[in-house]
Amino acid sequence: MLTSIKRSFRVLMLTFMFSMGMLNVNASHFAAADIIVDWIGTENNDLTYKITLIVYKACEGTNSFQSDLYPTEPIRIRSVNGSFDLTWTVSDSPEDTLDQLCDNFKAKNLCREPFTNPGPNWPGFVRRTYDTTITLPSRQTDWIFSWTDGTRNSLIKNLVGPGGQNIYVEAGINNVFAAGPIAFAPPYTLQNPVASTAGNPYSVNAQTGTATFTPTITGLFVLAFRCNEYQKGTGIPTGHVFRDVQLSILDCAANPPDIDSIPLNLTGGANISTSVQGNTVVTCPGSELKFDINASSKSTSNKVIMESNNSVTIPASTFTVINNGSSKATGTFIWTPTPNDIGDHTLIITAKDSTCNNTQPIVLKNYRVILIKVVKGIDAGPDVTICAADTTQLYARGGEGLILQWTPNEFMNDPTSIQPKVAPTKTTEYSVYAPQLGAGCKNRDEVLVIMDTSNKVVVFPDNPIILCRPDYLQLEAKTFGGPPLSNMVCGTGNAISSTPLGTVNISSLIAGDFDSIGGTTIYMPNDARSVKQQFLVRKAEMWASGFRSATIRSIGFETPKSPDPTYEYSNFKISVKCTNLTSLVASKGFETGLTQVYTAPGGVTMPIGMNQFTLDEPYNWDTTQNLIIEICYSENATANASGSSPVVKFVATNYPATLLLKSAGTATNVCAATTSTSIGTFFSRPLFTFTYNEAVPQPFPFVWSPSTFLSDSTIRQPLAYVPASTKYIVTSHGRSGCSMIDTADIYIPQHNYTVMPADTAICFNESSPMRTTGGGFTFKWYKINDKGEYEILSNTKESTCWDCANPVLRPMKTTIYKIAVYDSVWCIDTLTAKITVKPLPDIKILTRDTFVKYGQSLQLMASGARIYNWSPVGSLNNANTSYPIATPTERTEYIAGGIGANGCRAFDTVKVDIDFRDNLFVPSGFSPNNDGKNDVFKVANLTFQRVIEFRVFNRWGQEVFMANDNRGWDGAWKGEPQDMDTYTYNIKVGFPDGYIETYRGNTTLIR
Repeated sequence: MLTSIKRSFRVLMLTFMFSMGMLNVNASHFAAADIIVDWIGTENNDLTYKITLIVYKACEGTNSFQSDLYPTEPIRIRSVNGSFDLTWTVSDSPEDTLDQLCDNFKAKNLCREPFTNPGPNWPGFVRRTYDTTITLPSRQTDWIFSWTDGTRNSLIKNLVGPGGQNIYVEAGINNVFAAGPIAFAPPYTLQNPVASTAGNPYSVNAQTGTATFTPTITGLFVLAFRCNEYQKGTGIPTGHVFRDVQLSILDCAANPPDIDSIPLNLTGGANISTSVQGNTVVTCPGSELKFDINASSKSTSNKVIMESNNSVTIPASTFTVINNGSSKATGTFIWTPTPNDIGDHTLIITAKDSTCNNTQPIVLKNYRVILIKVVKGIDAGPDVTICAADTTQLYARGGEGLILQWTPNEFMNDPTSIQPKVAPTKTTEYSVYAPQLGAGCKNRDEVLVIMDTSNKVVVFPDNPIILCRPDYLQLEAKTFGGPPLSNMVCGTGNAISSTPLGTVNISSLIAGDFDSIGGTTIYMPNDARSVKQQFLVRKAEMWASGFRSATIRSIGFETPKSPDPTYEYSNFKISVKCTNLTSLVASKGFETGLTQVYTAPGGVTMPIGMNQFTLDEPYNWDTTQNLIIEICYSENATANASGSSPVVKFVATNYPATLLLKSAGTATNVCAATTSTSIGTFFSRPLFTFTYNEAVPQPFPFVWSPSTFLSDSTIRQPLAYVPASTKYIVTSHGRSGCSMIDTADIYIPQHNYTVMPADTAICFNESSPMRTTGGGFTFKWYKINDKGEYEILSNTKESTCWDCANPVLRPMKTTIYKIAVYDSVWCIDTLTAKITVKPLPDIKILTRDTFVKYGQSLQLMASGARIYNWSPVGSLNNANTSYPIATPTERTEYIAGGIGANGCRAFDTVKVDIDFRDNLFVPSGFSPNNDGKNDVFKVANLTFQRVIEFRVFNRWGQEVFMANDNRGWDGAWKGEPQDMDTYTYNIKVGFPDGYIETYRGNTTLIR
């Protein structure tokens, strides 16, 4: 199809930057030429074009004022595919004279005053514009519009034999045309056609068309440029244009004005930098984009004028300048793009310093070329289905150079990348956000990464699997979803017919199906008598559409638009082939070796609707290769007028997926063609519909690992001996092709329980603290009773607890205990402990409980033990004998401890009471005559008692003696001996046990 070129290709601007003074740049002789082709038709089938040729010729020599530009020029129009080659005459408009001189020198350029001195420094040139209209006879992919003329200036330095070199320009539509290369004179090359400095070598920005360099040699040079145009989104070439420019580099001392390298005070957009496009301003429909650019002269006495091409390239915008004509000017650009402005726009801002003199006659210029991209916003792309544990790469279309933030960022390698890799563990929605994009843009989008769960394997028993000790375990892998299919060999042999017939649409990995008319549209051309098309379908696209290894029974496609539904295609054939090619390349031609699987029995028509072709030879697909589908028809009776071909419903691709070749002229069969310069390329293909018999299902395969101690590691239900905690992994795959994995986590706890003491002996009525070590979660203590049965220790007299780790036991007899120790998963181990209860010695104190007089001794006696020990020891003569002598001074309980031959100890006791009540003797008379006999009246036989009050009274009641002890009365009162008489006494006596007794009576004093 012929794709209209709606805009001129004149987007080229040359910017020259100088570091050691500016060398004037101008043209001499044939200075330049442009050819432009614009579609001016009123509807799709109107193939009317306007052709414009602009020729520039330099004024040189003594006859410089004679332009030698003719009133008409011949344009060559040709198409190999269309067998068309015609020379068409274009007419001119009035000639005009151009230069880049300052105003005060314009009248003296070489076109007007060729003999003016210093002439060569004041170059000029004339321009003529020619145009015409033509209606092309047919739609072709290789229309070329070209013009050539005359010899070039012989003074040009960078060409070999410039006087014999013609100037040549062309514009092409839907073709890539390579003109014969012009030979460069050494050291000049295609990459370096002008002598330039190392700091600023010659380079061309492919996005803006700006050539920059700092020249080092004066003279005449030629630069040729080609601009290619491509359809947005697909990359399909829609046209190209050449431009041929002659440059005069003059010896000048002045420098051009300075201009900002990036926009300042930018609002409503973002200035980004990419490796391909450099600095680019990105904005969105509805956002008011505004920024400033400053320009200043090299001297405050010079004047700077700023202007831009916005009125041509961006008509709805404004560019206003303040301080224009001063040494420093500021330009402000304002634009609010609409949805119709989505795409690239080139803004060129020019700063001119027109301060001139005799040695500096040209206007000094500097440029800032700003690429403005109006974008829809961020597109995270279609949802993606992946297998578990797989990684996929996301892509934020429209996010080039922008600050990006992906969320969530778990399992993502770089959340700020335009194409991060993710490996989610479950179906996850990812969101990408571009904060630099304004309100008119879609600055956020989402993509769902879907975990394919159509097939699943689950191990039985369910996890966790607990074995309390090494044991055998029956494992089983339960599968869900369709079983795997046998992978058929590509070709026509062994076709499957036993499985149900299915239908599938083979979509693209780029979202959306299309039936519109444009550069990517797939159609079945009927404007040629023979057409050959090959379509590449990638295996990933078939797999993503749900198609698996199968026998393809029919191939179809839908024609939603068919202007001539009765048109018959003759010798209609379909051929297929499995291939490892990932794209179709026109320069390499059609793929060969295909198998013809369908031949129409007669003419084929394509009315609106589905066109399904049942294959004569069903074809098998093996899932490992891509598929080429070829449709060819030949010797059609007629070739319809362009525009009557049916449109095929198609899908876009990001790779060349379609090759198209139409017969030209009287040719009627291109089916055997393999290469041609007329092969067209499309980044799209039909939305194919297959009917098929899927390959025969196969048993699920299984692989268990580790295979050690498994009865068979490749079956669904292996028997495993599990000696220790183990993780068995089973892998399989089903119809989805995803690897299915599940695990059997088998846990066998490792116990190292102990009980201490495990075997001990205690004496009767003693207790034994017990302790279990090695962990444990729950404990239960049992004893084996006389019947040999387990009896839980519920009796607190025998145990401080029955469900703890460390009870204190007090058995009444020798006992065997069983301790059940449970861990956290209720696995049980049983420990055994034995406590032997030894009998006590039969110790007895033979002495019965008794009384002794205070101060008297008593013989104690014990029997029944091997070793004795008495207490308390203070009143005993020997505490370590069986027969000690006790002399108690107070009431005492003696304990006899006896140790028997088995080491056990028993005790017996005896109580010894004290008789503190001995009879005291109070004399009934005394004779104080100093004969040493009975001279003093006092208490006789006083032993452990104490006299605490001693009073004597005469018959008249007078107290004649008082004391607090037993010193006694000597018969005197106040120093005078008393008469013989009877006297009364009152004596209080205290006993050791605290008892006080009073004695009253009479005693006789005898002289």
